[in-house]
Formats: sequence, C-alpha cells, structure tokens
Amino acid sequence: MAEEMDSNMRQFLSDRRLSIADLAKKASSESSETAAERRERLRALAIGKREAELSQLRMEDRYETQVQENFALLTNLHEACFTKCGRRDDVSYLTMAEGICFRNCLNKFNTWYPRLGEQTQDAAFKTYWGLTQELEQEVKKN
Repeated sequence: MAEEMDSNMRQFLSDRRLSIADLAKKASSESSETAAERRERLRALAIGKREAELSQLRMEDRYETQVQENFALLTNLHEACFTKCGRRDDVSYLTMAEGICFRNCLNKFNTWYPRLGEQTQDAAFKTYWGLTQELEQEVKKN
C-alpha cells in the first residue's frame, strides 16, 4: 500500500513538474507585447528601481506616506459627500434619499479616481505647454 502511494505521489509530482523552458515558451506564446513595448516597460522598471535605491526614504516610509495620503483623501471624500447629501439638520443620521445620494457620491468618486493617474499623466507639461502657447500667441498679436 505504501509503495503504491509512493508511486502515485511520484506520478502526481512528475505530471505537475515545472520547467523554466516550458514556462518561457508559454509566456512568449501568450504575450502580445512587442519588443519596443517590452523595452519601454523594462526601462520604466529600471528607472523606478534606481529611484528607490537612490532615495533616502525606505519602503516603509513610502508606505506610511501612502497610507496617510489615502486616509486624508478618504476622510475628506466622506466629509464632502456627507456635507453635500446631508440636508436635514434635525436628525443625526442620513435619511433614505440622503443615503442614496451619499452612496452615489462615493461610487462616482470610486469610478473616477482610478482613472485619475492616467488622465493627469504629464499634466504639468501640458499645462505649461498650453501657457507657453498662449503667451506666444499674445506676443504675435502685439
């Protein structure tokens, strides 16, 4: 019985053995990433790694800062949504309509916020570029 169980276990393990070559083939066949995209992704990773290595902050410091920022953001979000939706002053809780308003306010933010990063990427550059263009047009007019 023990020998049969050992052979079953060996068969089980051999059927599920991982091979780096097989994993590499599978990964390359499933990936639709071009060489340029891969190079750009690896470049971004290398830049991030280099910034983390050169920074005086530890990862714990970055995490703590991120937690504090998220806490401040969500506290202000809840307070703003509560202020916006809480219309009755005679009760200390939200009515049904106010609760629905509060929920919708939070849901709108949760839909908008994940896209904020990609929408504001290079925002400073775009802002200064737009200001520069406006100044150039004013100079041309005068």
